[in-house]
Amino acid sequence: MKTRYGFHPKEFNIGGTEKYYSDMSKKGWELTKRGAILSRFQKTEPKVMNYRVEVVAPKFQQDGRPTDEQLKRYEEAGWQYVDGSGYIHIFRALPGCPLPEYDQDPKHYAVTLKCLRKNYMIAAFMPLLELLVLFALSSVFWDIGKGHWGAQIYLTWVSDTWLLIGFLCFFFSVVWDDIWGMWHLSRLYHRIKNQTLMKYEPKRRRILPRLIRILPLTAAVICFGCVAWGSHSYPMPKTSEDLYLTFADLGIEGMRIPNSVNSTQESEVSVKKSLLADSWHCQEFIENGNREEWMYQDIYSIHDLIKMEKFVNALMLDTTFARSAEAFSPVTIAGLDQAWAAENLECIAVKGNTVAVLTGVWDSKEDMIHRLETLSEKWNSQ
Repeated sequence: MKTRYGFHPKEFNIGGTEKYYSDMSKKGWELTKRGAILSRFQKTEPKVMNYRVEVVAPKFQQDGRPTDEQLKRYEEAGWQYVDGSGYIHIFRALPGCPLPEYDQDPKHYAVTLKCLRKNYMIAAFMPLLELLVLFALSSVFWDIGKGHWGAQIYLTWVSDTWLLIGFLCFFFSVVWDDIWGMWHLSRLYHRIKNQTLMKYEPKRRRILPRLIRILPLTAAVICFGCVAWGSHSYPMPKTSEDLYLTFADLGIEGMRIPNSVNSTQESEVSVKKSLLADSWHCQEFIENGNREEWMYQDIYSIHDLIKMEKFVNALMLDTTFARSAEAFSPVTIAGLDQAWAAENLECIAVKGNTVAVLTGVWDSKEDMIHRLETLSEKWNSQ
């Protein structure tokens, strides 16, 4: 027997669910099983069938099904029980069969809707809870609790603006159905709490909720496409006219090798184009005699919307070794607007709207200053 699967409406859309299964029956697909997200259908002759949704909280169910009393009420009216999942249970009948009343006690039914609304609240807040747990774990393992998480988010906003906007749009599109379900069920709960139960006739689709769901998801796809379009990597060249340094620029000769700590890391350049900055993230490894030389560089061309002082402070907090603004001392380099050094591992250079973070093992402070001077000469020659 030929089967197919389809995404059914959310639990709160009772009238829409009934219409969905009726429409599928007219197309020759008869419901055989309802899952949490998908419904399974088998191929039959197209026919007109009426479907009915009964919402039953698990506490009022019997072995995962409606109670014998509920089933008997439907059977006496000519309705067949099909299947159910969670709170939703599906019945169907040929046209002309009378519609049985929903649960006879409105307060009983209101309790069921209240439980269903609680599930939507949990589903909506679960992604937020997962983010909070991620931040908590980060504060333990990566020392982000000292304020570095703020610097990392800010740097991500500047250098990966498309990615962050895309993530936020996708996050909203994921929780929107749950937020809409909470609101819809809250209205329904208060309307029937002390009244006679209403019938759930499928209404025309509301355009605004669909747009609110579709537009953020579309925006997320566009943003992720911009990330892919504006990002690329290539092997680190021997020499380059770009804003970053190479060992050849510093007069250091050697053979390119993989990183001795992580052999999967090769000398390469990763380029990102964002709304607020263009950036180059470089790594180079060479063997100079019996010594391995390595250097990491993060170069940013900042757009005018970003305050340079705030951006540099975030860079200082996010450095690999120093991880604080206090660890950096200002140094004077001809041709640079500002420069800072932290011990013999990291230094920062600023000229106009261009910022560079160099990370490596320098032989001395003079060696670090030499690299900053070489970088200054390169920038000023362009």
